[in-house]
Formats: sequence, C-alpha cells, structure tokens
Amino acid sequence: MYKHLTKPGTVCGKYIRKLNMDGVLLWPICIVKMLQACPNIQELSIIDYQYYGGKGDVRDLLSEILHILPNLQKLDIRYSRYFKNRNAIEKLIETRKDLEIRVTWQM
Repeated sequence: MYKHLTKPGTVCGKYIRKLNMDGVLLWPICIVKMLQACPNIQELSIIDYQYYGGKGDVRDLLSEILHILPNLQKLDIRYSRYFKNRNAIEKLIETRKDLEIRVTWQM
C-alpha cells in the first residue's frame, strides 16, 4: 500500500477517510509520506507502533500527523511505544477538544 500511495501521480489517497496502520513496520518518515498522500483522513489508528532506530526519524511525528491531517477527528495510538512523550499527548488532549484520542501509558 505504501508504494502505491506514494507513487507520483496517484490520487486515490484523497478518497481515504479512515486508515488503520496497526502494527505497521514503517519508518516514521514513511508514515508521514503516506499521510501526505491521504490528506482527508478523519480517523487514524496506529496501534502498537514501535520504532527504535534513527533512520527515517521524524522530529515529532505526533505534531506532523496533526499538521498533515487538518480534518482528523479520531486518533488511536494505543500501545504505541513511539508516542511516549506524555507531555505532548496531554497538551494535545487539552488543546484539541474536537479530537477524540485513545492512548495508553506505558509503565
């Protein structure tokens, strides 16, 4: 799916409203590229996302997601160890009252 969505000239991504990327094994930069191809997403699920490398890293994937997807209404990042910045998530919850967010805290 990644190769198809990010292929130059492909426009099918604009029709995607809901995207589940649960357990995905992509670099953060690849996730950003996919989301840029699907700007009308309203519901995004990235459950159990784990990324431990430095290659393909994005400074702040959570902020990038919100910037790329202005129509986002639901965000599910449960069990995703990559989104471990509790302060950023709490700020997001406080500032985006229109956004339904599901998150789990890893102890």
